Amino acid sequence: MIPGEKHDTCKLCCKDAQLCKSHIVPEFCYGRIYNEKHQLIEGWFGENGLKKRTIQKGYREHLLCADCEGIISRYEKAYSEYWYGPNGLPEEVNVDHLVLQKADYHKFKLFHLSIIWRISVSKVFSSISLGPYDDAIRKILLNGISVPQGHYPILGCVLTDDEGRFAHNEVSTPLIGRHDGSRCYTLRYAGCDWIFIITDHPTRAQVKLSEAVSTDGKITLLSMHFAKAPIGRHMIEALWQAQKGGKR
Repeated sequence: MIPGEKHDTCKLCCKDAQLCKSHIVPEFCYGRIYNEKHQLIEGWFGENGLKKRTIQKGYREHLLCADCEGIISRYEKAYSEYWYGPNGLPEEVNVDHLVLQKADYHKFKLFHLSIIWRISVSKVFSSISLGPYDDAIRKILLNGISVPQGHYPILGCVLTDDEGRFAHNEVSTPLIGRHDGSRCYTLRYAGCDWIFIITDHPTRAQVKLSEAVSTDGKITLLSMHFAKAPIGRHMIEALWQAQKGGKR
């Protein structure tokens, strides 16, 4: 047996196999937020806002076989190259509403869905469950299925520092909420707060919100100081107002 592996059922392909110790949130989402002691900043949303603590490594768990680890790694590689590349986030953000272009919608969406799915199937986050959507998203990720824009809307808010620079602050555990009858989750990673609305039967409002990650490669993001950024339903309302006002 290879060190760091164990024999069990792979969460993605459901086959009995040697499992790798997989990251729940990819390492590059932590990479820019190591402190001088090479520790990570982990956060979790509570009643009084975001709490923080330092940890040595990001969450890892025996989840995937080597083949399925390769599938997820391809989504991660594509996202990292875009997000930190010339078409991704700029060094400074001096607007309250940022529009990125030339994203690969398919890969962008599957990358984010892979994170919320890994959180759902992990033992670390036992209180988080996608319920019947667990298996639906598993099949999407396993087979690389393109997801309609209105399904599983994803919204982002870029976090900036006092000078308007892109701020990598922490990776957080999920905050649970609801929107139009659907379960939603807020997570912080890769310098943004991300909201996932878990539904493949979106309401009219959710279809409108899904335009934040568009099939034409346009990504619409809020932009706020990391200490003032709205979370949960407040972030949804802010993005809704931005879209309603037609800001670009």
